[in-house]
Amino acid sequence: MASVSAGPAGAKAVRQSHACTRRRRRPSRAARKLGLVAAATPGFLQVAVVALVLVVTMDGPARAAATAATAAAAVPEASGRVQREIDLLEADLKAAYSSNALTRYFSYFADDFRALVPQGLMSLPEYRKQWTDFIDRGGAVVAFTYTELQIQVAPGGDAAIASYRAVASTRYPGRDPAIERYLETDVFFKRGGRWKLVEMHMSEDPVPPAAP
Repeated sequence: MASVSAGPAGAKAVRQSHACTRRRRRPSRAARKLGLVAAATPGFLQVAVVALVLVVTMDGPARAAATAATAAAAVPEASGRVQREIDLLEADLKAAYSSNALTRYFSYFADDFRALVPQGLMSLPEYRKQWTDFIDRGGAVVAFTYTELQIQVAPGGDAAIASYRAVASTRYPGRDPAIERYLETDVFFKRGGRWKLVEMHMSEDPVPPAAP
């Protein structure tokens, strides 16, 4: 087929059409940035990078909403992590308690620790002295178990409460071991990157769990 010349006006229209096509095909600055960052990121991190870039390139209200949604999604994960930390901490604390390792046991306590126990209200020095005197006179914890552990985490992730049922076999000086059942609540604060026991409440269990 023979070509047909459209003259100067036709040529101008063709050039304008090509320019519009180029403009339509050119990705936005945000899209180019997103593509470059994602291309240079390992696959398992690309989703997080995409979300971050999208938040950065949003306008004010949309960015605030996206940031709030991201923070809300992170809360369950952070809470689960803290629960696992407290679970392990309680296990270590009770292992020290049941083995009568007082130095290791009290290493988990905060300086401003307070105990609310059947004997009364005690500060850390008073509580430590009570246990030290008990061990020195020949007393000891023979066995210790705890069940129904429940851990609650503060929204900020720097405080947690652990509550549970406990059964202890305790040998008092000059006596046979006695079985004691009680309810306990431990309060932990995270200070200087470490969890510390700041308060403990212990009371007799009025309704021991039924035997299986």
